Amino acid sequence: NHIRSELIYLLGLNFQDGVAIDILMSFEAKMQMADQYFAAGKYLNTVQTYRELYGMLQDQSNYDIKDYLTFLKKFGNALNLQAEFDESLKCFQQALEIIKRENPINTKELFCVLLHIAEVYCGQAKYTEALKTLEEAKQYLVDDCSLDAAHFYECLGEINFKEKNDTIALDNFNQALKIKKSLCPEESLEIAISYNNIGKALISMARFNESSEKLFYGLQIKKNILPENHAELAESYHWIGNMYYGKRIYPDAFRYYLDCLEIRKICFGEDHHKVGYMLNNIGLVKFSLYNYYEAIEYFEKSLKLKEKWLGPTHHEVARGYNNLGLLYMRINQPKKAIDNLKLAADI
Repeated sequence: NHIRSELIYLLGLNFQDGVAIDILMSFEAKMQMADQYFAAGKYLNTVQTYRELYGMLQDQSNYDIKDYLTFLKKFGNALNLQAEFDESLKCFQQALEIIKRENPINTKELFCVLLHIAEVYCGQAKYTEALKTLEEAKQYLVDDCSLDAAHFYECLGEINFKEKNDTIALDNFNQALKIKKSLCPEESLEIAISYNNIGKALISMARFNESSEKLFYGLQIKKNILPENHAELAESYHWIGNMYYGKRIYPDAFRYYLDCLEIRKICFGEDHHKVGYMLNNIGLVKFSLYNYYEAIEYFEKSLKLKEKWLGPTHHEVARGYNNLGLLYMRINQPKKAIDNLKLAADI
């Protein structure tokens, strides 16, 4: 209030201008709050705050275009992490239009926004569109030894990983780590994320001991530099749980899945599809331990969340129906088994 009064007095502003200052100060405070939520890995809170900011911006006609572009990229990134893909895509496409209109020779900005769009497509399981957009982004990649290049290989690795091209994905993730090591301190989030990516690729190749080494190394870095209950810690717990599940060490898998579940509820909200993933994984542990009726409960909760967030035709929804079908077969309920397996096959 003191700063506000001084500004109005010194600048000789009237009441209307005073209201504008209130809006500006409120906007700046909310931006700082959103940035703090993001740094803490609280993506649900980040998105909620950015939505308020977006509404405030729509009421203004004289905002700075560079600031608006920065906001769109931040908002789009938060929406992508929160798996609100359609809204995220709109933000990045709007940002791309602004760059092409205002500064078409800004290759770094063009690369970054196109890379984000490719990441959104990958999250939507639209891998053809993701690869096409990534190839377009590559045209604007100026330095092959930059963090931008590392992020390019990381995105390419994620697409290959989800397409089950595990050997290629591992090569992509290793290339990203090599670049990062030349640019980043060893105890940085960038390095930790790369180790986690390499670890998950090794899980898919059933190289569990190598995977364990990479995953725990990345986790230790995250624990050293991140606040408690950060979403990136949950990501590590997820893959460590998968590693133990692959080794059939089910009690350890269950423990890490529970840790992941609790953090994801905090960071994304209790009804988020990433919570659904963990409910599914816990159901798999229960299934493997022959606790079939408990497994059904987890699978059904998981499927409900996945359908809500990913849509009825997503491959993860198909996987959910398939898991339920196999489970109903085990407890000798063939009609329910066939119904669920048919739904999976249709998707």
